[in-house]
Amino acid sequence: MMSENIILVVDDDRDLLKGIKLGLEMEGYQVLTALDGQEALAVMEQIPPALILADVMMPGLDGYALFERIRQHPRWKAIPFIFITAKGTPEDIRFGRELGSDDYITKPFEIEDLVPIIRARLKRKEEMEEVWQGEINELKEHLTHTQRLAALGLLSASFAHEVGNILTSVMGYAEIMRKNLEKGQASGEDLSKLIFQARRAVSLARSTLDFSRRKKGDNRTALVTGALGRVLSLLEYRLHKSQIKLKKDFPSNLPLVQVDPNELEQVLLNLILNAVQAMPEGGELEIKARPAEEALRLEIRDTGVGIPAENLERIFDPFFTTRGDNGGTGLGLYICRYIVEKHGGQIEVESRLGEGSSFCLTLPLAHPGSERSAWRAGFEADDSLHCLG
Repeated sequence: MMSENIILVVDDDRDLLKGIKLGLEMEGYQVLTALDGQEALAVMEQIPPALILADVMMPGLDGYALFERIRQHPRWKAIPFIFITAKGTPEDIRFGRELGSDDYITKPFEIEDLVPIIRARLKRKEEMEEVWQGEINELKEHLTHTQRLAALGLLSASFAHEVGNILTSVMGYAEIMRKNLEKGQASGEDLSKLIFQARRAVSLARSTLDFSRRKKGDNRTALVTGALGRVLSLLEYRLHKSQIKLKKDFPSNLPLVQVDPNELEQVLLNLILNAVQAMPEGGELEIKARPAEEALRLEIRDTGVGIPAENLERIFDPFFTTRGDNGGTGLGLYICRYIVEKHGGQIEVESRLGEGSSFCLTLPLAHPGSERSAWRAGFEADDSLHCLG
């Protein structure tokens, strides 16, 4: 990892190198040194610096060549690079700056004059990194929402089928009630059944709409049982159709976790959908959860086809998929890891080809006093689990 306090000085003049090193260390910087460009590259492989000061005229790989190599390197190209050289003609200075260096300082110079330039370049670098990080985070949030909609797309047929079943039941009970009314034999039981089916439809529609909306995560607390209940209500028909037996192994009084509920549901939906797709001939899906010290461990295990060993280290990479043209975007597991790690958790996977896979989430427990913020989540958890019957 790059240190914001380390400066690499490259010069074949040992006395000058020693003087610059001493002067910068007195200003609070850590200083690495190299006598030529090739040695500088070797140093950077071990410890990438925050800024580089390099002479131009050096044996072997000179300053210009070093600059080109660094600007072509994906991890180093944004490091500020300042030439320090005796080549001080206007043409030399113009050439050095046209290359794209961050500054061009001619020898001799005083450390007192060099330090403000270094500070200014490092401050500018820090400001740019903040901008880039903001853009990266915004892109990740956009990808998270896009993948959320893609996951819902996989469930569209199941949703239509489930709503169709509910409406068929509603129409059936309504017809029974109409006939009973004509006979003067109206029954409150038939009305209760009709209302129950209508509530099922409302709950399913609400869960789907809530999941599809783009919400900014605020690191609220969540009840894992509530999140699981809502996700499993969306997947109930899919599990039944795929002949997958669901085994739940967790206590009803699991502690709260410090994770945004909407994003937790997205992680669970992705992992359970992956498990379903890994069991085309049916199988068993097991969900286990237990408190563990300052965290909660949640395991989702399937008896599916498993993951080849050569793919295990890549499955969390963005856009990596083994499904080809069969609907895989390669974003699901990447987004899962992003969400879990963003909240201070971890995600791990174990798999054996032909035997199945197990994904284990370690989620931080909620801070003391968070119970009030999760009251609504607890209410919805009871409702969702009731709908599962």
